[in-house]
Amino acid sequence: MTSQSYPITPTQPLPAKPSLEQLKKQAKDLLKAVKAGDASACPVLRLHVRFADSPDEAILGADLSLQEVQHVVALQYGFKDWNALRDAVPARDSKAASEREMLTAIIAAAIAQDASDIHIEPSSERVRVRFRIDGVLHEQDPMPTELGGRVTRDAMQWAGLDLDKAMPQDGRFTTSNAGRDMRVHVSAMESLHGPVLTMRCLITGDVPRLNDVGFEPETLRVFREKLNLPRGMIIVTGPSGCGKSTTIYGALAELNTAERKIVTVEDPIEYLIDGIDQTQIRPEQGVDFSRALRSAIRQDADVIMAGEIRNADMAHVLIQSVLTGRLVLTTLHTEDAPGALIRLLDMGIPPFLVKDSVRCVLAQRLVRRVCENCKEEYTPPDNELKEAGLPAGTVLYRGKGCDKCHGHGFRGRTAIHSLLDVTDAMQDAVMTGDAIRITEAARSAGCDSLRAAAIRKAVAGITTLEEALRVT
Repeated sequence: MTSQSYPITPTQPLPAKPSLEQLKKQAKDLLKAVKAGDASACPVLRLHVRFADSPDEAILGADLSLQEVQHVVALQYGFKDWNALRDAVPARDSKAASEREMLTAIIAAAIAQDASDIHIEPSSERVRVRFRIDGVLHEQDPMPTELGGRVTRDAMQWAGLDLDKAMPQDGRFTTSNAGRDMRVHVSAMESLHGPVLTMRCLITGDVPRLNDVGFEPETLRVFREKLNLPRGMIIVTGPSGCGKSTTIYGALAELNTAERKIVTVEDPIEYLIDGIDQTQIRPEQGVDFSRALRSAIRQDADVIMAGEIRNADMAHVLIQSVLTGRLVLTTLHTEDAPGALIRLLDMGIPPFLVKDSVRCVLAQRLVRRVCENCKEEYTPPDNELKEAGLPAGTVLYRGKGCDKCHGHGFRGRTAIHSLLDVTDAMQDAVMTGDAIRITEAARSAGCDSLRAAAIRKAVAGITTLEEALRVT
């Protein structure tokens, strides 16, 4: 092993023939020693930044996880973390090699098909593998139960999860595919037949841009106008998986200049952006959203991004941030743009605070794009066109299915948007606290429906009419 393998000065050399099992046992023994009150374990634990200046009694009284102790073992041997140490230890036998090869092959196949998520799901007779491609799950070749179980355990260990700890658990690991670095977020939950894994694949460095998200020109102009305000709350709303985070990150990328201090509070951090202070919440350590947000305010941030408004306390903190002169970007789970204002009122936020803080709400969905390689024109039946409000004889587009789209007829997704600009008239409606008045005022203010936006994209040949109606 060369000196380049050691990014951190080791406190002791790695054994001549290390095995992963041996290193795991060392970590477990160290954890047992701490729990037993053995002070001889404290000097090693001080390698962890958490305990660098802690007295013995503080270390012995800490709530330690096996993952943290494994990190200390890695530091002891000069590696930056457990993943780096594990990758440096050769596989002990052909079984270990085959399960890692199978896992990396599954990840490579998912990336080749532009999948966003990999689902590994055990059953009584096999382990099911499915890829989520453009928002839709597609079945892959299953694995035998025994191999699938080993692959699942390997993925969990690679992600730093504790096989001896109760689930659910979340973790992540970094790998590379076709010369590109990639972060894989792993979520594990228990089922009748064993752990169920969902792995989200994110290409490192691929920070989205607003120009590429799918905005119509006028909607993008108004949205950027709100982003350039010195203070106010901008809410992106929609169900899980509708691309809210992508749009928020695109906005942050545009706001990220040397003149602004930007702080985010996220769970999880999906994209890493240089120049932005990104915070991962850790509820098990007492760092929840509200506490992290209060810390962000004390950091004198110009822009604060919070992953999602989860409760009234969090909403109050964000509104307080706006009232003290900050721009806030956040998300909510509501069906449409007016629903975000109504949800805040339902949380008990006084109407005058909603009126004075929210500057715009962007509702969003994702639709699949017609594959450009196999796109063809067709004329739908008149009854389908009538349902969509289109004249008889309107020519639309669909994909026939080809090698480039793996026979699906779609390749990639784009967003549709409905933007609510909180004008003076909207503020007056908010002050009434009446949901019907707010919805009517939004319609009068020109807040277009998501369905109308989707149908425009179908007419333009970007998606299909069936997809536009399915999503909205």
